[in-house]
Amino acid sequence: MVHGVAKHEPGYSTQLMQGLANKMGLNQISEITKNITLTDSLDTTKKLGNLRIRQLSNEDESHK
Repeated sequence: MVHGVAKHEPGYSTQLMQGLANKMGLNQISEITKNITLTDSLDTTKKLGNLRIRQLSNEDESHK
């Protein structure tokens, strides 16, 4: 799922993520969140935002 081309508060998408996970039968959410700072390729001192990656799976991890 990719979303959010605007300024948002951290955690705003949690409810959306949990709703999608429930509909897809993905009840295990990884404890580790990978955060990647996005920068302007022409000016790497200019921060554009943050990419947050969470992994979801079903109980036996046959679906992710």
